[in-house]
Amino acid sequence: MLAHFRSPSPAALRGPVLTDSPGLPRYWSAVWASFIPADGASSTLKKKLRQLERFYQHSEELLGLGGLDDALADLDVDALSSAPEVSGPPVAGP
Repeated sequence: MLAHFRSPSPAALRGPVLTDSPGLPRYWSAVWASFIPADGASSTLKKKLRQLERFYQHSEELLGLGGLDDALADLDVDALSSAPEVSGPPVAGP
């Protein structure tokens, strides 16, 4: 779920963040978001995080709660390669 932290300090903890169903931040999306330039538009970050959240939700159906973060942390190639295979409609080729 896309949440918005409005903590008074530190400034690095303010802004949009993805959380799982219990409300804990999704680890690897937080790491990824930390590399986004600070002068970028908040709406752009929210758009990207919403797309990433859809992938997280799909991955949870296949891998369980926290499965995508666990697979990324463990470099579980089998789990990571199976998740996107059925994540959306097929893309037409050239």
